[in-house]
Amino acid sequence: MQYIIWGAQLLAVYAMIIFMFRQWRREGLLIWSVLSVILANIQVVKLISIFGLDATLGNILYVSSFFTTDIISEFYGKENAKKAMHISLFASFVYLIIGQFTVAFEPLSMDTHNALAVIFQFSPRIVAASLICYWFSQTIDINIYHYLTEQKKSLWFKNLWSTVISQFADSFLFVFVAFWGAFDGTLSEQLPIILQIGISTFLIKSLVNVIDIPVLYLIRNIHKSET
Repeated sequence: MQYIIWGAQLLAVYAMIIFMFRQWRREGLLIWSVLSVILANIQVVKLISIFGLDATLGNILYVSSFFTTDIISEFYGKENAKKAMHISLFASFVYLIIGQFTVAFEPLSMDTHNALAVIFQFSPRIVAASLICYWFSQTIDINIYHYLTEQKKSLWFKNLWSTVISQFADSFLFVFVAFWGAFDGTLSEQLPIILQIGISTFLIKSLVNVIDIPVLYLIRNIHKSET
């Protein structure tokens, strides 16, 4: 059942990206870029086991944000991709700030405040790791994609390698910044745990990245047919 739900979410995410691109073009991609980062921040608080790996939820949504900046880079240029990154980064910051106001209010006794607290009460360290890693990895992705475009590489090659490299950096940088020193034991004893989380996260993101390549070509065909 877990695999069915995971696959259904994957299909739903990329179906929505296709729909938003057909309806609103660049603006639709920009809207999805913002939505995907905010929703990934919500899903990341849930831990799951998938494909024999323990990982945080939200990897499909997170990778889809890089997918959309790759499409923006391809059709609308590097500067527009950077604009999408900056707007998404600011939206994440707003989400985190408003979340703190949400949990600060005193709820009524019958209110579901505890559920909201789980979602919005991030530690400052994890918040910092999330924002820093998103900016860092998106910058890597956009610049590599632009470089490969200048080198006349094929569409699948640009999408695959810009995302794989950026997600490798993101996955391991995040777990080291967020969790180094957070587990029991010496720093050297914690290293295997941190590496395991980083590897699991990276492998799942890489799988999503490979699966989304046909969607990228479908979107390119839509773009060609309607321009």
